[in-house]
Amino acid sequence: MRIENQPAYQDMSQQHYRHALEPGYHLHWYTIDKVLGQGGFGITYLAHDTNLDQKVAIKEFLPAALVIRDENNAIQPSTEEHVPQYQWALDRFITEARTLAKFDHNNIVRVLAVFEANNAAYIVMR
Repeated sequence: MRIENQPAYQDMSQQHYRHALEPGYHLHWYTIDKVLGQGGFGITYLAHDTNLDQKVAIKEFLPAALVIRDENNAIQPSTEEHVPQYQWALDRFITEARTLAKFDHNNIVRVLAVFEANNAAYIVMR
């Protein structure tokens, strides 16, 4: 049953994602197109790799419960108490990306690159 004045479906492209980078944002040689989804520890974007001229997915380390994004798009722990937890989780995120990059299998997403920017880390995937 539908509530009056509410659309029958929600256009996911219009959904707001907390702390997301804006479409058109340039990150290294990638241009953010849109958000694909957001979870507890990250946000995934569809992006264009301007170096290789191809579409990629980029996962940004973004534990929303622990951080804020400042006016320069840098990720900062929201309190001093979150700094050790943030740094520990950031290190694990980078380690996981490096581990996944060693695999080339049809059932495992292919990691093309991992890099740090905006006081965060990013995993670039096929």
